[in-house]
Amino acid sequence: MQYKVNLKERLSNEKNRQKKLKEKPIVIGDLLVKPNTYSKADETLIVKLLNEGFIQKQMASKLNRIYYGIVDKIRRMKKEGKFPS
Repeated sequence: MQYKVNLKERLSNEKNRQKKLKEKPIVIGDLLVKPNTYSKADETLIVKLLNEGFIQKQMASKLNRIYYGIVDKIRRMKKEGKFPS
């Protein structure tokens, strides 16, 4: 069961296996993932843009985020009481 859980070892083994193949190998990426957290400045900007009447699609393009990420963040901020309903 350990082989299913240890992702780093599995990726390493697969990269080594792909290097040995005669065919064109499949590129396997690393485990580096861009963090998708919102900074305090992002939260402040979201509140400011909502107060100015921007729609969520416009906010997503200004913050370089996906639309559903902004929708979810606004929902969570309202739930936490950071933004009036």
